[in-house]
Amino acid sequence: DNEKLSATVAYSEVYITEIEEEKKQLVEERRQSEEHYFVEKQTTKAKVSVNDVPTELEEENKKVEKQITEELESRFTELEEEKEQVKKQFLIEEQITEELKIKVADNERYIAKLLKEKEQWSQTKETSTKEVQFDYMIPSMDNLGCLSDVQVAEKKLFLIQGDKPQLMNWEKYGLRIGVQEGNLLSSETVEAAVVALVGGQFEFPPNTVLVSAVYAVSLSKPLLKRLKLEIQHCVDLTGQPDLAQYLKFAIAPVHLTMQPFLEDK
Repeated sequence: DNEKLSATVAYSEVYITEIEEEKKQLVEERRQSEEHYFVEKQTTKAKVSVNDVPTELEEENKKVEKQITEELESRFTELEEEKEQVKKQFLIEEQITEELKIKVADNERYIAKLLKEKEQWSQTKETSTKEVQFDYMIPSMDNLGCLSDVQVAEKKLFLIQGDKPQLMNWEKYGLRIGVQEGNLLSSETVEAAVVALVGGQFEFPPNTVLVSAVYAVSLSKPLLKRLKLEIQHCVDLTGQPDLAQYLKFAIAPVHLTMQPFLEDK
C-alpha cells in the first residue's frame, strides 16, 4: 500500500509538472498573441483615428485569456486538493503500518513466550517420563517398604551402548560400573538404573560392618556378561594393608516376603 501511495504521489507531481509546462506554453502563446495584437493594433492605429473602440480581435483575445486563466486556476485547485487527499491517505496508511508493526512485535513476543513455555513443558514432560521409566525399570523399589528407615538418596540412569567395553562413574556416591566387551550387539542399547540408598535395616552375616553405601541396580534388558561394580569404602587402610582382605562385597535380591539379606561375595 505504501508503494501504491508513493506511486500516486509521484504521478501527481509529474502531472503538475506537465500542467506547469502547459501553462508556460499558454503564457508564451499569450505573449506572442499580445505581440501580434500589439503589431495589429499599431497597424490599426495608423489606419483609424485614436478615438476608435477596441477591435473584435482584442475582445476575443481577452475572452481567450480569461478562459485559459480560469481553466488553469481550476485545474491547479483540483491538483492541490488531490495532492492533499493523497497526503492524508498516505498518513493514514503510515499509521496503519505502524499499528501493524506494533501488533506483529506483540505477536512475536507472545509466540516467543509460548515457545518458551512449550520448551519448559517439554522438559518437564521429558523429566517426568524419565522418572516414570526409571521407576518402571526398578520394580524392586516398590519392595523396599520392607526396610525400615530406608531413603532414596539419589537415582541415576546410565546407557550401555553397543558391543564395546565401557566404564561409567558415579563419583558423587563412589560407584563405578564396568561393562565388558561383547555384552550387546553393536546396534543395541540397555539402560542401567542405579539407586543410592540411605538407612534401612539389612541383615548381614555375623561380625559384618557396613563401610559403604547400599545400591539397588537394575537393567532394562539382561546382558550377556556380568557387570563389574567398584564401590568406594570409608575405611582408611594407610599403614594397614592387611585389612584389605576383610573388605568384601555383599549382594542380594530384594523380596517382598523378607528383608534383604546381603550375602558375602
